[in-house]
Amino acid sequence: MNDISKILPRLLMRVEKPARYIGNELNTKGGSPEEASCSVCLFYPDLYEVGMPFIGFQILYHIINKHPDLAADRCFSPWPDMEALLREYRIPLYGLESKRPLKAFDIVGFTLQYEMTYTNILNALDLSGIPLHAAERNGDDPLIFAGGSCAFNPEPLADFIDVFVIGDAEEIFPQLCGIVRECRSRQCSREAMLAELNLPSRGVYVPSVYREETDGPVRAAKVPELKAEYYPARPVIPLIETTQDRFALEIQRGCGAGCRFCHAGMIYRPVRERDPGELARQAKETLRHTGYGEMSLLSLSTSDYSALEPLIGSILPYCKAHRVALSFPSMRLDSFNARILDAAAGPRRSGLTFAPEAGTQRLRDMINKNITEDDIFSSVRLALEKGWKTLKFYFMLGLPGETDKDLGGIADLILRIRKIAGAYKHVQINVTLSSFIPKAHTPFQWAAHVHPGETERRIRFLRDRLHVRGVKVMYRDPGFSVYEGMLSRGGRETGNVVYRAWQHGARFDAWSEMFRRDAWDRALEENGLSIEAIIRERSPEQSLPWDFIHTGIDKAFLLEEKHKAEKAERTEDCRANCTRCGLCGPEINMRFAKKEEAPADLQEIPEETEPEPPQSYYTLRIFFEKRGMLRYISHHDLQRIMQRVCNILDWPVRYTRGFHRRPRISAGYPVPMGYEAGYEAMDILLNEEVEDPAAALNGVLPEGMHIHEAGIRPGKRPSVMESTTELHYAFHFDEALDAGTLRERLERAFAGEHCRVERKAKKGMKQVDLKALVRDWSVEATMMEVCYKVENGKTGRPDEFLRLAFDENIPYFNGERKRITIKD
Repeated sequence: MNDISKILPRLLMRVEKPARYIGNELNTKGGSPEEASCSVCLFYPDLYEVGMPFIGFQILYHIINKHPDLAADRCFSPWPDMEALLREYRIPLYGLESKRPLKAFDIVGFTLQYEMTYTNILNALDLSGIPLHAAERNGDDPLIFAGGSCAFNPEPLADFIDVFVIGDAEEIFPQLCGIVRECRSRQCSREAMLAELNLPSRGVYVPSVYREETDGPVRAAKVPELKAEYYPARPVIPLIETTQDRFALEIQRGCGAGCRFCHAGMIYRPVRERDPGELARQAKETLRHTGYGEMSLLSLSTSDYSALEPLIGSILPYCKAHRVALSFPSMRLDSFNARILDAAAGPRRSGLTFAPEAGTQRLRDMINKNITEDDIFSSVRLALEKGWKTLKFYFMLGLPGETDKDLGGIADLILRIRKIAGAYKHVQINVTLSSFIPKAHTPFQWAAHVHPGETERRIRFLRDRLHVRGVKVMYRDPGFSVYEGMLSRGGRETGNVVYRAWQHGARFDAWSEMFRRDAWDRALEENGLSIEAIIRERSPEQSLPWDFIHTGIDKAFLLEEKHKAEKAERTEDCRANCTRCGLCGPEINMRFAKKEEAPADLQEIPEETEPEPPQSYYTLRIFFEKRGMLRYISHHDLQRIMQRVCNILDWPVRYTRGFHRRPRISAGYPVPMGYEAGYEAMDILLNEEVEDPAAALNGVLPEGMHIHEAGIRPGKRPSVMESTTELHYAFHFDEALDAGTLRERLERAFAGEHCRVERKAKKGMKQVDLKALVRDWSVEATMMEVCYKVENGKTGRPDEFLRLAFDENIPYFNGERKRITIKD
């Protein structure tokens, strides 16, 4: 056990969500960084709940750990409460699994998915004891890598990052690890290592070494085929709820639609589809090993996947048989059909998202959003007929060429949709307005960014016209977009703005409640920059900071698309007719799915409504312990873990009926956060008996949770909470107690007729008589124990007993609920 593991428990009880910082998840597979010839810590510069669902993070973790001599760990940005404790106790950031300091890894790799996480990157380096500026690092420091969509304009971070990986990392990143390994074995200097890593023709940019005159452009790495081996069959399963708690199946990469505002649509070209048979096999295998209850078909435009309906036909029966909901996060409005909507709906219909982006056909043509009003209205009617009750619409404000007539078009479009929805009951229309931000490598990279004051006027324009029942208008402060725009189109000079904003307290800038505009404005002023300079239009003749990065798309094509936008001319989808963007050639080209039959074993169940559950059922009662890092898992998340494990085991769990179906899994009285549990109980209702349940569960549960015994009987039995008669707590202290004084204090407290303490309730404070609830208690040299009775659903809490003994000055201890007593 290293020093971080020893001190960590003292910190975790003082933060909002300790499970963010513990690791210990299902399917973790990281090797030992100490033994690996090259160790990597992958860092997502946002909260654990935000970073864990990102598929690129999971892919790299899987690919690196497949190599026998490489090891990957993970880390995420700590929330301010944890940051303060790390600084107070001088504990560096660490890998979740190994608890190894980031500074001890060979490579720390940052994911660049959003510009407003840049200050978190600097904060992470500082918390790790790694010099922020690349020029100040030496041979004892790890190499700092970065990659992701924002890396296509690397200059704002060029002073802080040693190595940028531009483009697809699946093939090149392990090769870079190999170079680092070889350089380490030869004891190369840091400078020599960076020189070997500078591979601009393969998408690797090393700012301290790269020279455009001699190296040529940095050509983005592109994998010609999305190989099955890139994707983990057993991705890491978070122990806590994340922002996207589902399995994402990447069905294709790239988009040929050519929307002129879309950064991802340009940098991820060309379209590379995966074969439906391969996807069906991956879906079944991954769902079997993860127990997810939802799967999304992931791509920039799911409905453009050429084998979508055959794919749905092959996976939907399996999903229905295993209670897995199927979702389509990105659908084009001109491709909705009844079969896709039925597949997306599953047993319930909640929200459906539409993205017209603009309110008039003229402006949609300008941005090359090739949909018509007929597409929009026909899709809305179909969704309403299929029972969808919430319709979400996304529009951008400030697009090049936008006028008040276009704004009026948004209002008119929504009001006409509201009129259509009036024929259906309880339909809610949500309208989200976002500020257009010009992005690098798009036809609009030269466009002006509309001033926030003008954007606010446009928001008011629409808000006033859409102030009607059944329509909700949502938007973010348009002033925020200026800073994102600065970083998306900034040069190396903006790096010091990021640095100074971080010094002034900027953290988690993507979070509205955390964004510090004063810190950014002060940083801008100190660097002699103004908002007007940031949002101005660029000339096509001027050099842009990212010009040396070559996505594969010719700059002449982007300029041609800019001119076509000004004339409201559309460009056809490149899958139908090549647009001569300059990308495709002998080494990289579009790849379309094979029209193969789905595997026969995935076609085993007909598409039909869910059958009625059997009349007879069984109650499985398990008795378990929960120790180590799992003591920081909440009662709610513990039940989620058990549901996930039951899904992995493919057990016939019984569900409630109705709209929000839930598994019939119930535990007893919650174990306080941070307390270990020695002998707890939980009930799982099953439609059929299962064989050797204790062994089956122990084969899947994460480290720290173990089933002692399990018994199954027909029908229902009194719940664990109804059957619990006693709760036994123990408190283990690091230092010796004044046992005599504590005993006297507790004896006095319980000597009277009552022993009342205050307890926080939903409506203020209330009085609780502990004397009526305490069975017995004891005080030893380094341990205290209390046994509470449970009477009519009432019992005591461990902190209430400790306050009787110590008042508010409770010394540090390790808590444990040793056991519960159940009458059966």
